Formats: sequence, structure tokens, C-alpha cells
Amino acid sequence: MSLKQANGYVFTTKATLFLRENGCGREKTPKNRERERGDLIMYYPSIVMASQRVKIDNDVNGNISVVNGTTSGTWNINTLYQPGKYENIKQEFGRLKVDIMGLSEVRWEGTGIISDKDITFIYSGGETHQRGVGVMMTANAAKSIAGYWAISDRIILVKLTGKQIDVNLIQVYAPTCDYTDEDIENFYESLTAAKKLCKQHEITLVMGDLNAKIGKGRYEDIVGNFGLGNRNERGDTWIEWCSVEKQVIANSFFQQHPRRLWTWRSPGGRIKNQIDYITINKRFRNSIIRCKTYPGADGGHGCDHVPVIATMKLRLKNIKKRRKQPKKDLQVLSNSEFKERYTVQVRNRFEILDTEQEEESDDKEGKVLMDSKDVLARWVEYVGELYDDERGMKPEYEGELEGPEIMREEILHAMKSMKNRKATGKDEIAIEMIKAAGATECSKHRTISIMKYTFGMETLGLMMLLLRVNCSQQLHLMFSCD
Repeated sequence: MSLKQANGYVFTTKATLFLRENGCGREKTPKNRERERGDLIMYYPSIVMASQRVKIDNDVNGNISVVNGTTSGTWNINTLYQPGKYENIKQEFGRLKVDIMGLSEVRWEGTGIISDKDITFIYSGGETHQRGVGVMMTANAAKSIAGYWAISDRIILVKLTGKQIDVNLIQVYAPTCDYTDEDIENFYESLTAAKKLCKQHEITLVMGDLNAKIGKGRYEDIVGNFGLGNRNERGDTWIEWCSVEKQVIANSFFQQHPRRLWTWRSPGGRIKNQIDYITINKRFRNSIIRCKTYPGADGGHGCDHVPVIATMKLRLKNIKKRRKQPKKDLQVLSNSEFKERYTVQVRNRFEILDTEQEEESDDKEGKVLMDSKDVLARWVEYVGELYDDERGMKPEYEGELEGPEIMREEILHAMKSMKNRKATGKDEIAIEMIKAAGATECSKHRTISIMKYTFGMETLGLMMLLLRVNCSQQLHLMFSCD
């Protein structure tokens, strides 16, 4: 169905009812004018429609829908533990154009996440192929996943990052009438514990198969006027929990045809009940602009439930995940075989650097320097320019600038004195790596090629300097005593 608009007037009765139900405009009926299809029945300025960003499109059933929001739903699919059932649900998921769909009675063992090109599915099951819940979402919606918690085989919590407000999705599958009241109490205790993991200022959706009938009739601000059937004892328990946790049952606040209200039908279709619900915390109840069932969805063989889908004024945010660098396992260096392989690789790399050092160097003008003195002078000039700053002239030192050469024994002693399992610097070179490589020769290394490696020896150099100071102090004390 198309939406005709001219000079700020909206035509088509169905479009007007949609906009009126969702608070987008006010009906204005001229006097003595019949309400016929195509008549002028509503005034709605185009500029207001643009500011509201309400886009009208046709869904799979030919009804008007908002396409710039986020659609989330819940569906008891009876089982995914059947050949071809997962592909069938994926196909229906794409046909319904839903962003997020919570699934009950998945009947998969364990917990995990499955991702492919179009769909991401997070599930939580038990030790057997019974019960089980999960959340299926599009690839774009999956980019906003902040985390998920598999509470049990009846409850799973998925947290999404929104543009302004984060969203918590709690998919549940309540015990049926075959279970005892104690099982019901344990279920709601677990649900309350999951709800406490969500912050009050975030949107929290609790949805799934509750196996409870809330019936028709309003209850405070928790249940609306548009329920279905009569309320039962399990329905009272469900409403009581929603009242304590301040969750609004969205199914009951939108006037729909009865076929858009029922979620379960008996074999043969003679009995139809409303036992699947989508709830939202009371603070954000106006975020849901539509909620209804889709009886035309194909859940495969044995599926006696239909999905409940809600459209929300919500935009999710894509999380850019940073790549985590793998942590080095330094304990393997204690193995003699790994230590020998590591030492050989390090020595080979330094031999390559020594070979590069013997290659020709160029001056600033690109002229090749052949003489070793000219090459050394060029490197001195280069390093001076590299570390030059604006702190003024360096203070002059009249004493001797050159000290005694560093002996190999000093390096070995300093390396032995350093403790393992200490934090590394920016170069991420640990002392275990230096010890394993046997890095005792510090000369004949080109500055620019091994800059990051030489910085890794800074701690080792400080240790050697400290040992020299201690040694000098001890010698001074010895001679002074004599």
C-alpha cells in the first residue's frame, strides 16, 4: 500500500491509523465529510514528518512499517535439534526483516556463538537436548555486541551498545504447567538475578515464552487493555514479577486484530493463547512504537508458536574491536630445545644486521660514502639530528667522557642479578628473552636498524651501572680502612 501526500495532507485511511497510533500526528476530520478511502482525513505537514524521520514501507504481509528503527522479537521454535531446522529459521528470520530475534526451546547442548556472513547466533543450553534459549541477530546488529551471559538453559542475557543508550536483551523460557511451583520460583529467582546485572539507566528487554496467560484487561501501568483470553495463576505470577521489576508488557498496549495477539495454538488450531511476551522497563516504554505477532511465519514441522515482533525507536552502535596482541609465553624458554631454537634465530637476525652495517652509506646529498671514517661521521651527524631539540646548549663537562669498557663478565653478572617475570618496557623485551639469547655483545650494531632492540637493553645498562657504583663504593671502603 502506498502513502499519498500532497500539500501537507496525508491520504489513505490505513496510513492515518498507523501514524495516529504511534503518536506521529493528530486526526482532524472535517464536519459532514464521509470517511471513505482516499478522502482527506488527516492534516500532517510534510516538514513535521521529515523532522520525525518516520519512513513508511511495506512489510512481508503488506502492512505499513517503520524501516529506520530496530526490530526485535521472540519466538518459541520448539526445537533446533532437527536436520535443516536452523537453516529454516534463518530463512524466516531474513524474510521477516528482523534485526534481533530471541529463540526459546533451542534444545542445543552447551553454550556458544555461531557467526557467518549474515547471521550471528548466541545460545545457552544444558547437558541434554532439552529447553535451551538463544538470540539470533543480523551481522550489523552483531557488531554492537558488548557481551553475553549464559545464565542457564532457560535464561540468556545479551548486552548491545546503542548510539545513546545501551540495550540489555534477556531471552527466557519459563517452565510449563508440568513443572512444580518450586521450579517456577527458582526460575523467577534466576530471572531476577539476571535483571540485576542490567543498569537502571539502560534499556532492558525481557522476552520469551513465559507459559503464562495475562488475559484481557488493564492492570495498573504494567498490562494494557489489549490482551487475549483469561488470566491464570501463572499469569498473576508473571504480572507480579513485572510490577516489582517495573517491566511493561508491550503486547497488551497495542490494539490489534485477535490473529495478531495469539502466540500459541493447540494441535488442530482450535485453541489459541497468548503466552509469549516482550517487556521493556517502564522508563523507556515509549521506545516501542509497535508490537504484534506474525502468524504467517513458517517455523517448520511441529512448531506451534508464532513470533512476536516489536519495532523500537533505537539505533545500535558498531563497536570497533581492537586487536589484542598475543601474550608471550616465556616459560617455554626454560625448555632446552626451545631455548636453543630461539638462540639460533636471534643470532641469525643479528648477523643480518651486521651484514647491513657493512653496506654503503649515503650523505645528505645522496653521494656514496666509501671511507669508514666518513661513514662514521655521517652516522654521528644523523643521530645528532635525530635527537636534537630546543633545550639550548648542553653543559660542558671538563672531566673524562670515556670510561672503562664494559666487560663481558659485567653483562653476565648484571643479567644474572635481574629477576624474571618482571614487566617489560615499550619494546616488550623481557629479561628471560635476553638471558635465553645470550645477548652479551653490544658492539657492531647499526643504530637505525636495531633502535628498538637497543632500547630493550636500557634496564640491563642501568643494572650494570648500579653494580659498578656499588663495586666502586666497596673498593673505596676497603682502601680507606687500610
